[in-house]
Amino acid sequence: MILLKYIVICFILVVSPGPNTFLIFSTASYLGKRESLLKILGLVVATYIHGLLSLFGISLILLKSYNLFMMIKVFGALYLFYLGIKFIVQGIKIKNKQVLQLSNVKKTNNLHSFKEGFLTQILNPKVSMFYIAAFPQFIHFSQGQYHLQGIVLITIHALMITSWFILMTIFIKKFTIILNNQKYSKILMYVSGSCLIYFSILLYLQPIPEFSHF
Repeated sequence: MILLKYIVICFILVVSPGPNTFLIFSTASYLGKRESLLKILGLVVATYIHGLLSLFGISLILLKSYNLFMMIKVFGALYLFYLGIKFIVQGIKIKNKQVLQLSNVKKTNNLHSFKEGFLTQILNPKVSMFYIAAFPQFIHFSQGQYHLQGIVLITIHALMITSWFILMTIFIKKFTIILNNQKYSKILMYVSGSCLIYFSILLYLQPIPEFSHF
C-alpha cells in the first residue's frame, strides 16, 4: 500500500506540467528524437542525484543554509529564464514560408543536450521539495538495508520519467511530421519559451522555507 502511494505521487509529479515538460516538448519538436533522449538521460541522472542527496541527508543540510538556498534558487530561475528566451529566439529564427525539416536543423553536441536536461531537473524546485519533504517518509531508516530500499524507490521514479518522456517524444515527433509547417513551429517555440519564463518567475518568487520546521 505504501509502495502504491509512492508510485501515485511519482506519477503525478512526472506528468504534471513543469519545466521538464516544455523542455522535452520543444526539443522533440524542433531538434528531434536524439537530442530529446539525451535530455531525458540528463533528467534521469539528476533525479538519482536528488534521491541520493536526500537518502544521505545532504539535501536537508543544504536547505538549512540560507545563502546557499538563495544562490541555488536564483541560479535556477535564471537558467529557466535563459531556456525560455532561447526557445523564443529559435521561434523567431524560423523564417516565413520555411517548412521545418528536423533533418536540416543544426544538431547540438551530446554533452550540451545532456547538460540542459540535467540542469533543468537538478534545479527543478518541484523535484527538490519532493525529495526533501516526501521521499524520506517512504524510507524505513531503522532497517539495515534502507539505502537499497531508497535506491529502488529512486529507480521507480527514474523509470517513470524515462517512460513518460520517451512516449512524449514519440508522440510529438509523429505530430510534428503531420503538422510540419512554419506556423506550427513558431507557435510551439513561443508557447514553450513563455512557459519556461513563467516557471522561472515562479521559482524566483518561491518563499524561503521555514528552516526551523526541519
